[in-house]
Amino acid sequence: MSAGNMILLPFVMFLVIHGTLGANYTQLLDFYKTTITDGAYSSKVFPRDTQSDIIDVDMVFYLSSIKEFDEVSGTLELIGILKITWTDELIDDQYNWGIHGNISNILITSSQIWVPTVTIFNSVSKIKVVGDITNKIRVNPSTGAMEWWPGIVLKTGCNVDASNFPFDKQECKVTFTNWGFTNTEVRFVISATSVNLDNYRENEEWSIESTIMDPENIDSISYATYKLTLARRSLFFLANLVFPILILSLLNAIVFLLPPATGERITYSITAFMSFAVYLTLTAENLPRTSEPLSILCVYLMIMTCISAGTALFTITTLRIFHTEEEERVPDRLATIIAVLNCKVCKDEDDDDEDDMEIFAIKTPEPLDSKNAPLDMIDPSADPGVNEKAPLPDDDEAAEDEENEEKEVVKGKYGVDWKLVSATLDFFFFLVFVAGNALITFFFLVPLAAQM
Repeated sequence: MSAGNMILLPFVMFLVIHGTLGANYTQLLDFYKTTITDGAYSSKVFPRDTQSDIIDVDMVFYLSSIKEFDEVSGTLELIGILKITWTDELIDDQYNWGIHGNISNILITSSQIWVPTVTIFNSVSKIKVVGDITNKIRVNPSTGAMEWWPGIVLKTGCNVDASNFPFDKQECKVTFTNWGFTNTEVRFVISATSVNLDNYRENEEWSIESTIMDPENIDSISYATYKLTLARRSLFFLANLVFPILILSLLNAIVFLLPPATGERITYSITAFMSFAVYLTLTAENLPRTSEPLSILCVYLMIMTCISAGTALFTITTLRIFHTEEEERVPDRLATIIAVLNCKVCKDEDDDDEDDMEIFAIKTPEPLDSKNAPLDMIDPSADPGVNEKAPLPDDDEAAEDEENEEKEVVKGKYGVDWKLVSATLDFFFFLVFVAGNALITFFFLVPLAAQM
């Protein structure tokens, strides 16, 4: 080995050891002073040697949790962290490996260097740049790679579509932009195609079905939009809202099976009507105040409330018929319809024969005795008290007998009276309302169940 090589060997070994162990405090302080404090670097200047070059900003959204999703006001509040990276060529220019050593990782306060003005564009509270002046930027001076991890608590607007409540899915957007810069100056070049959910804590009411990142340029401005598809966890609403409504719709028609004489029909029907009104109010409290689109469940509840009101109306009608005076004649057409529905028309002839026998029986005089026998049948030799003729009935008793006879004739026609009319209408309305409730429930709730 030559003498020159012997001289260079310790120097090379020093550099290797020095580069491996990294820079010491003096070297770090010298880099910081010559670059940030007293150097040519300025946070107000684009970190590019050529100022017309575009700065590409990469960003990854780490979602921590869904703090709140208010469907009524249409706001989504999230907690997360952003990983923002870019390249700073000015930092790279100030670094000298021979002087500053192997500085590969240094933390610099964000207020002292240039950082992109990443802003939550669709915030509903106020539009401000993410991060804080006290945040630290992790810098690699040898390459100019910058890495920033600002924490965020954001509240954005979300257009809520509650038509399929409580089996609805909502698509909410979180949009970021580089406030104040055009896409020819600063633009998003996103490497991650979705939200990072590695540290996500599940929400009790909503689950995340999918996320997607959609970079776009609108009016020469670069945007990074994260789309989150949220699905409602519907078990709570099934147990506390949907199932009770289904049971109530069935009980609503049973009012016609209650005996009219109990006097509880009106109370029962009004209670069912009020129950539907209460559930309609509870449903409306969980939905946004909008008419387009209107919740299918709300439409179903409104129709069922109207049906419940109709049930109360027909209940009153049948009760009025049930308590009609028995002396009042049932119209012939109505009696015929009731007789047909009760299969009594085929017995018409037999009923007429029975009516004739009944009339005959009513008009048959009592057996003759000594008190009402004719004079020529009185025994002269009998005691005078025995042959005494019974007194004739007065006019009031005769009129009452005639009225009873006429009443028997009216009630006997087809065997139909007002109570039979009431019972027939009760059974008819019961079938109509049960079928109507089943049809409406199938029409409205089956499409909702298909969304599960």
